[in-house]
Amino acid sequence: MDDDLVPVIYKENLDTVAEQFLRDHYKKALLEPIWVDPIEVAKNMGLTVRRVYITKDGSIFGRSYFYDRYPLVGKVICGSCNHRMSHTYSGRSKYECSQKYLQKNLTGCTAGLLDEDIEKILLILLQQVEMCADVSKLKKEERAWKKERIQEAKKRLRKLENSLETVECDLQMASES
Repeated sequence: MDDDLVPVIYKENLDTVAEQFLRDHYKKALLEPIWVDPIEVAKNMGLTVRRVYITKDGSIFGRSYFYDRYPLVGKVICGSCNHRMSHTYSGRSKYECSQKYLQKNLTGCTAGLLDEDIEKILLILLQQVEMCADVSKLKKEERAWKKERIQEAKKRLRKLENSLETVECDLQMASES
């Protein structure tokens, strides 16, 4: 493997590695030359294939995503250049701007975040979301309490109006007699 954990396969070992891959993930192809179904290979490898539209105009036909180990890949956006960040491990586990490796002249974006820093940021954000949920719950409870108080006040007002009518009737009967 190289420094980026990418397996290095030498030319003289290609057939052996390919045969082992088929033995592990698509044994049918070892019996006779056949078309290899990529969906079935992915399933045999324990991967999930999702069919999605990447662009509205269909200008991009395919893209590989690997979410199983680093769930924030492609979701964390670089604050310097607004490109998506990819995950890497070079001494410490971190997210780096994907533009760093796309520009060969070394003028690419150099922004990066350590995993532990992202965890701290996410923890703060989750706490804020939790506080917002608590505030929302409190507001809902307050609205329910106010509604209940209004209903009680309306009942007392009706009772007072009934009592007033009774008193007025009694006064009218007393004055007539």
